[in-house]
Amino acid sequence: LEDLESPFRPVAKAKPLITKIRPNTLGQVLVDGVPRVPNVATPNGFTINNQTGQITFVTAPGLGQAIDITYLEFYVHVRFDVDFMDVQLVTYRAETWADIFLVEIKEDVQGL
Repeated sequence: LEDLESPFRPVAKAKPLITKIRPNTLGQVLVDGVPRVPNVATPNGFTINNQTGQITFVTAPGLGQAIDITYLEFYVHVRFDVDFMDVQLVTYRAETWADIFLVEIKEDVQGL
């Protein structure tokens, strides 16, 4: 058999580019099912940076312990899908658009 080059190419992996958390939307933070306490300096406490999304535990979870967040809202970077949008004039100084398409901007994470 002849060694043929594969017709498949590796696909770039990407993840959402999250850089800011919406304030006051964090649900519970659980470590192996046990809730941690926000903004408390006790061993089971943690803080969250709303600008970066980084959670800092007072006492780090052990190796292999699962970290779960029950709910969180965050801002996601998007761009318009097209350079031009048809506008419909409803009345004087009032326009509308039938559709506005957005595309999520993702961060390239090659090697994951």
